[in-house]
Order: sequence, then structure tokens, then C-alpha cells
Amino acid sequence: MVRLTELHDNCYGPLWRGPLYDQELVDRALKLLDKVQTLESLERLRRVLGVVRQELSLQNYFHQRLDHLCSAQRHNMPSLESVKKLLTDLGFSFSRTHLSDVGFRTDAPPEVLSRICGEALSVAEPGRS
Repeated sequence: MVRLTELHDNCYGPLWRGPLYDQELVDRALKLLDKVQTLESLERLRRVLGVVRQELSLQNYFHQRLDHLCSAQRHNMPSLESVKKLLTDLGFSFSRTHLSDVGFRTDAPPEVLSRICGEALSVAEPGRS
């Protein structure tokens, strides 16, 4: 069992208690992207703004790094899709984060996160058998 103090060493934020994103601004930027076809990184920008849009509802929750959580628990790292499925099946919200490819935000309490890596390894990923 991972001590919560170990788990908290791998949590970041919220460093700012006010809103980090403006939903209207993100939505307007995404609409503008439909009109601009000359940017080489158009798809990358669209993905980042899509992730930011998902993060809007969970911006007051801690940013988690799956690699840090699993390392503290001494487990192999499952895919974020497995973690997402497990958490949403348990009734918690989930969003990837723009800060890291292995980062996510959730409203799940530390007690759930302390066992997430081991349990998510046994979850079948959507689209895989």
C-alpha cells in the first residue's frame, strides 16, 4: 500500500485557484482553426485546444502523472485509456492534461489513485481484446 504522503509528492497544483482557461476563448480559437489552413502545425494546435477544452471542467483538481503514480506503487504503467475507463466506470471524471503525455486530471480521491495502476493493468482497453 502506498502512503498518501508518497502519493502527494507526485501531485501538482492547483497552484492557481482562479480559472486557468476561458471556455469562450478556446471555442472561438477552435472555430478560427476551421478557417485557417496554412499552419503547418494546425492538427497539433487543434489537439492541444481539444485537451484544454476537456480540462476546463477539472481545472480545480490536481494534475497527476501516471508514471509517477505507478512508480510510487511499484507497478508497470498502464495506458491512460485503461485508467480513464477504470475511473469513469467508477463514476469519476477524467481528462488528459496539456502539461504531459502521461498527465491527467480527475476528481477521484487519493485513496482511489493510490491503487489505480495495479487495477488499470487488468482493465481491457477499448478496441483491444
